[in-house]
Amino acid sequence: MARGFLYNEAAELTTMEGWNMDAGISQAGSLRVDLEKTKAYYACVRQEDLCDCPGCWNYRQRVKGAYPQMARYLETLGIDIEKPFHVSYVESREPHQMLYLSCCYVAFGESGFGFSRQVDGLEFTRAGACPDSGVEEPHLELQIPELTLPFQEEEGDSTCTPPLPAFTIN
Repeated sequence: MARGFLYNEAAELTTMEGWNMDAGISQAGSLRVDLEKTKAYYACVRQEDLCDCPGCWNYRQRVKGAYPQMARYLETLGIDIEKPFHVSYVESREPHQMLYLSCCYVAFGESGFGFSRQVDGLEFTRAGACPDSGVEEPHLELQIPELTLPFQEEEGDSTCTPPLPAFTIN
């Protein structure tokens, strides 16, 4: 039943079907990721390409520390948790908290219709409502649909703008 591997430098694809980790990861559906292409995409995304509004800046600064298992899981797929192509957020009802409604990522590969993972108390799924990623070749848009992070406005521009330019891997 369990089939797959987390990371193998010799392999072009990471396949995860029926995979479970002691750290509390469960799944539905399947996911195949081209690690080389996905890593190349994130290597090309520079900090200056990312939105610098307070909510996006806060997400990049805090998400890895707040959800380390999710960061490690995404890393096994070649995804950098600190480089989403889109983040939607609203101020939380709790003081000094920010509610993130959708944090969208690009991966190259394919997934089953019902792909979903539970990691670090968060869901990770195929994106249903992310804006255009700007990636021209076939790819997946994946998302963390909801999470909360501490927030204190420290830096950043006051407006949120779609950050990433078109991207093509030759």
